[in-house]
Amino acid sequence: MILDYGCGFGGNYNFLSKRGVYFGLDILEDNINYAKNRYTRVNFKVFDGKTIPFPDGYFDEVHAYDVLEHVEDLDKVLSEVSRVLKKGGKFFITIPAAVSEKALINIKPNYFEEVGHKRIVDPKYLINWSKRGFEILTNNKCRGMEAVVLSIVFWFNKNRRSVKYQTGSPEFSKMLVAFIWLFDSRLFRTNLKYFFFIYIFTLPVGYLISRIFPKTIYLVLKKNV
Repeated sequence: MILDYGCGFGGNYNFLSKRGVYFGLDILEDNINYAKNRYTRVNFKVFDGKTIPFPDGYFDEVHAYDVLEHVEDLDKVLSEVSRVLKKGGKFFITIPAAVSEKALINIKPNYFEEVGHKRIVDPKYLINWSKRGFEILTNNKCRGMEAVVLSIVFWFNKNRRSVKYQTGSPEFSKMLVAFIWLFDSRLFRTNLKYFFFIYIFTLPVGYLISRIFPKTIYLVLKKNV
């Protein structure tokens, strides 16, 4: 059983559904309606953002990609995720990296307000929380080229709404997404994996950028209790 916590438009469905029976939760009805129209016969549900509507120990995996920076009560969310995970289950997390978040705020001061971010999530906070029965399997910086591209896009669109220029938005340029993914290991989920003669050069560049100017911190935690 796989939970996509804060599933948005359902963009992770194709990837996550290969890992098990997929369930997607989001607090926005518009997001869920879009996801249901995009993927029929899939378990998408609106919820209140507080209580996960599933019993204890129900899921093998919970995935929260670019979600924790949006939630009102981070401790409550983490507690709920722990509750619905089985012993031995894994919690996959991505959060925006502080260095690129601060750069985007400097370019566009109302960035947080427009995209609904409540905080810059400190990875150290999650690492400390994980000591309550979890072990850390992965802690990586990634998506550096995305941070570079978004900084440039934001600079040239200072007077337009930021949400339109998030890579998860249906309005974001598909060509730019493809370009970004050439510098990221996520390309192996797509047909870009056949362009090996390009990514043998782009992946090392993307790795180096991510060490210096990451867009994202990627964590995988395993529940041991």
